[in-house]
Amino acid sequence: MPAAIPPQPLDPTEEALLEAGLALIREKGVRKMTVEEAVRRVGVGKRTLYRLYPTKEAFALACITHGKAAMWRAIDGLARERGGLGRGEVAALLGRFSFDGGESVLGEVSPEDMAWLAGKLPGRSVLDPATDEAVFAAIASRLRGMREGVDPHVAANMMKVMALAWENRARLHADALAENLALMREQLLDYLFGRG
Repeated sequence: MPAAIPPQPLDPTEEALLEAGLALIREKGVRKMTVEEAVRRVGVGKRTLYRLYPTKEAFALACITHGKAAMWRAIDGLARERGGLGRGEVAALLGRFSFDGGESVLGEVSPEDMAWLAGKLPGRSVLDPATDEAVFAAIASRLRGMREGVDPHVAANMMKVMALAWENRARLHADALAENLALMREQLLDYLFGRG
C-alpha cells in the first residue's frame, strides 16, 4: 500500500468510533453529528472518545480522514487483487466513490462544513492536496492499458475539478449536476485510456 495512505486504526474501539462518526456524518452532517450519539452507538463513555480526540471537531476531521483512507485502501486492494486497474475497474471505482451518491464521505461535507472545521482547527483541512496527489500518483502507477503521454497533473486536475464542482454545487444547476459529474468521469477515463 502506498505510504501516503493512512493505515487502518489498530484499536477496535477507535475504529468503531470512527465508523460511528462516519455514519452520523452521512446521516446528519458534520455539524449536527454529536459525540454523545457516537459513543452511545459504540457503547463507550465520552471520556474514551476525548482521550483519542480533544474536541468534537478533531473527531469529525478524523472521521472524514478515516473515510477517505478507507476509500484509498479499497482502491489499492482492488489494484493488488486484479494486478492493476483497467478502464472498467476505474469506471466502477469512480462511480462507487463519486461525490453524488457514492460511498465518498466528501460528498457529505459541504463548503460550509469545511469552513467551520477550518475555523475550529486552524492549519488543518478536510482536503489535503499533497497527500491526495501522492496517493493518486501511487494508484495511477497501477493502471493497466493507460495511453501514452498521460500527464498526472492533468488527470489530478480533472479530479480536482469534479471536487470543486461538488463543493460549489449551490452555485450550479442542481438538476444537471449528476449528469455533469458523469460526463467529467467519462472524460477522465477517455484521457487516461483513450476513447472507450
